Amino acid sequence: MLLPCRGHRRPAFTLVELLVVIAIIAVLIGMLLPAVQKVREAAARSKCQSNLRQMALAMHVHHDQKGSLPPAKGWVGPNDRSGSVWGNALYHLLPFIEEVGTAELGLNTSNSAYYAYNGSPPARSQQVKLYQCPSDPTMPPSGLSPNYSDWGASSYGFNAMVFGRPALDASGNFSANSDTNWNNYAKLPESMPDGTSKTIMFADKYAGCTGRNVGATTDWNNLWDRWDNDLHMPVIGMWRINGFPTTNFSSNNGNSSGTINTLTDCLPLFNPTMPCDPTRASSGHTAAINVGMGDGSVKMVGKNVSGASWWAAMTPNSKDLIGGDF
Repeated sequence: MLLPCRGHRRPAFTLVELLVVIAIIAVLIGMLLPAVQKVREAAARSKCQSNLRQMALAMHVHHDQKGSLPPAKGWVGPNDRSGSVWGNALYHLLPFIEEVGTAELGLNTSNSAYYAYNGSPPARSQQVKLYQCPSDPTMPPSGLSPNYSDWGASSYGFNAMVFGRPALDASGNFSANSDTNWNNYAKLPESMPDGTSKTIMFADKYAGCTGRNVGATTDWNNLWDRWDNDLHMPVIGMWRINGFPTTNFSSNNGNSSGTINTLTDCLPLFNPTMPCDPTRASSGHTAAINVGMGDGSVKMVGKNVSGASWWAAMTPNSKDLIGGDF
C-alpha cells in the first residue's frame, strides 16, 4: 500500500543568516542617513535663504513707501503722534511681510510694539514664521523665547552698521544706552556708498545663546523685539561685551557697552557651543552662514571668511575691500 506523499518543508532561516540580513540592513541605513541629513539640511538652508530674501526685499518696499530704512530701534511716523509706533527694525518690517495684523497690535495709545492695549496681546508676544530658521537649534517650536514665554524670537539679526548709527571712539568703544546710536533711517543707495551688493543687511543669528545670566533669573536670548534690555536685540555689529563670557550683567546696570574688534570679535560663529556670544552672527548650517545683502540678494559665506572681509561687508561706508573669501 502506497502512503501519500508529504510536502517538502523548507528549513527555517538559521541564526547566521538572520544576523547577515540584519547587518546588511544596518549598513544600508548607515549609508542612507547621511544622504537624508544632507537633503534635510539643503531644504532648511533653502528655507532660511528664502526668509532672508523676503526680509531684504521687504526693507526695500519699506524704503520706497517711507523714504528710508527703519531705525535699529526708534519711531516710524510722526514721533509720539497718532500713527507713529516705537519698535526695532524687525517690528517695523512686519507690514511688508504680510504681518499687518501683528504690526497693528503696536498701534495703540502707548505707541509701542511692546505693550498690550484694551485686552489685546502686544505685538512682541507673537511668533513670526518668517523670522524662524529650521536650522536654528535654539528656536523653540512655539517661536517664543524659552525664558520669556511672551516674547517672540528671531533666527536672524539686522546689521546695526546699516540700521543704527554706532558712535565709536578711536578704540571702538560704544554705548548702547544712547538712543541716537540706534537711529539712522538709512537711505538707498547713498547710505551704502561701498555698494548695496557689498553690504550685509541681515545675517543668521541664533534665537538664544543660553547659559549666560542677565540678572538673577534669565538667560541671554536674541528676542526679536525685546524692549527693556538692548542686549537682547536681534542685532549684529553694534557692540562687544567686555569680559564675555565670564561676566554677569544685570538688565539695568548699563553694561551694554564694549569694544568692537574689527578683525576678530565680530566674525560669525559656526555651530557654536553654548553659551555662545549673543553679540555676533551665528549659524546652525553645516559649513556656512546665510546673509541678506543690501541689494536684496542672499548668499552663503563659508567658514574660511577672514575678519577683514567680514568687517568690510558689515560696514556700508568704510571704503575697505571685500576679499575673495567672502
